[in-house]
Formats: sequence, C-alpha cells, structure tokens
Amino acid sequence: MDEKEIKEELKGEIIEEKAEENSKETEAEINEAAETEEKDNAEGDTASDEFGDDVVVSKARPLPIYGKGIYFVLLILILTIAAVVLGHMNMFKSGIPSAKWLRYTYIFLGLLVGFFGVSLYSNAINEEEMVFNLRMGNLITTGVYSKTRNPVYSGIILMSTAVLFFSGNVYMYVLPFIEVFILFVWIAPYEDNMLRERFGEEYDEYRKKTHFILPNKKTDIK
Repeated sequence: MDEKEIKEELKGEIIEEKAEENSKETEAEINEAAETEEKDNAEGDTASDEFGDDVVVSKARPLPIYGKGIYFVLLILILTIAAVVLGHMNMFKSGIPSAKWLRYTYIFLGLLVGFFGVSLYSNAINEEEMVFNLRMGNLITTGVYSKTRNPVYSGIILMSTAVLFFSGNVYMYVLPFIEVFILFVWIAPYEDNMLRERFGEEYDEYRKKTHFILPNKKTDIK
C-alpha cells in the first residue's frame, strides 16, 4: 500500500469519526428539544406572538359553567309554573283582585320587574362574557358583577317575580322569598367555598364589596 492510499484511508476514518460524533450530538440535541417541549406542554401551551417567536401561554383552569346553579334555575322554573297554575285554581282564586286598576297595577309592576331581571341576566351573560370568563377561570368583578356577585340568579328570580305579577294572585307573591331562601341555604355556601378556595383573598375582598344577590353595590365599605 503506497503513501497515497494510506492517506486516503486515514482521511476516510477521520470523516467517519466526525460523522459519528455529529450524529451523537444531533441525537442529544433532539432528545433535549423533545424533553423541553414535553416540559413546556406540561406547564402551558405554545403560541406565536406577532413577531413569530414562541411564547408559553398558561393553561386555563376553568370554573364550572353550570354546577348546582342549573338545578336551582330548573327549580325556580318548576315553582313558578306551579304557582301560576295554583293561583288560578278555585281554592286560591280569592287572591286575584277584582278591581281592574289593581290588576293593571300588578301588570305594570310585572313589566318593570321583568325588564330589570332580563337586563341583569343579559348583561351578565353577554356584556361581561360570563361563559368565556368561566372557561378561562377568571373571577368576574366588573360591570354588573361589581354590583352583585350573582346577577344571573338575581335576574332569574326577578323574571319569576314578573310572571307572578302577570298571573295576579297575591297569595303566590311569597314565592320569590322562598326562592331567595333556597338560594342562600343551598347555593351560597357551595359557591362561596369554591371561589374562596380558588381565589383566596381576592375573592374575600370582592365578597366584602358586593352583595350576594341584591343588585346594588355596598356603600358601607371604605
């Protein structure tokens, strides 16, 4: 084997060694990148900003959109229908006023209360984007939520009251008080505990400043 062949053979061996080293480095980089991506996925989602750079976006911890509230709403619906039906049965008909002016007064009150209830409910769902914020796990404290912690429940109870005014039987006007009592006994403890565990002092401060159901901001907080 002449000197030229020996040089070519040595050159080939050097190339193979370099290729093997590069292969190992590349494999190590791939493994490291895979581990980094897996870690990022565990902590948050990756997204691109306006400059094309990768940023980490924290995953949202959604709050329940319905929870026990859906059962409370269904209960109100059932109780309201039952009150309207009972209010027109013979045993309770004495609760319906015979004077037309009083009957029209009830209808007028029903329109006012119903309008206010629909407004509360609509603002909570649409203007404050309730469903979106619950899915994002946000505590909503702006808009109508700065006046009451539960504008949806307030709106639904007011709409139920409006239906009772339209029905016109004074005996059934006790139902809204029953609904509020059920709300405080059944829903309030569950939702307050859940939100306090989730948001801590932030929720306690918000709770001090706003009523549970009354749609007016507390004025005794400095």
